[in-house]
Amino acid sequence: DSDCMYSWHTFAMKCDGYNVFNLKATNLPGCGKHCIDVPIDPCDNYTTIEYDSTRHVDNYNQWPPMHNCESSSSHFPPGWYWFEGDYNLANHPVGPGQCGSSNPIWLKGDFPTTDNQTTFMKACEATDYNLCQHNWTLPVKKCGTRNIVYFNSDISNSMGMYCGRYCLEQQNSTYVPSWDSPCHMYSTIPSGFDR
Repeated sequence: DSDCMYSWHTFAMKCDGYNVFNLKATNLPGCGKHCIDVPIDPCDNYTTIEYDSTRHVDNYNQWPPMHNCESSSSHFPPGWYWFEGDYNLANHPVGPGQCGSSNPIWLKGDFPTTDNQTTFMKACEATDYNLCQHNWTLPVKKCGTRNIVYFNSDISNSMGMYCGRYCLEQQNSTYVPSWDSPCHMYSTIPSGFDR
């Protein structure tokens, strides 16, 4: 006749996209079983991020590049996301100036290959000093032809991160030079009559 006849304390910890519980045996009378919520398939419950061509790694912003603060939960609340246009996030090193950001974010590792498979990939935020200055884990799930990504809760404050922006893979099939290519990073020597 009660929905909480017996109660006790337990511990839970939030991990990357899931919860872990410390379940202990109790000396309570009767026989009980731990219940779980009905899981909602992320493939049926994700948010679409509007397409923006400046997100591609082959988009260079004028130097100095702008700041785009997407590495905090105020921009993308925790949840599953898909980038409109069926482009994946970049999964090779990306440097400052690419994707229209001073601190682009790219994924390290391979995307899932089979439907409904979830892979944990390392997200890297690039700076002028290191192409993976800050890193954290993001779950990526394959839903048919789409890869959806779970953006964690606010990690920027705890990690001292910069204003990062998530980068999309290359838009064009042409060769993309590295961010520090001489075509983008050079000094101009003024011409003079004596030259």
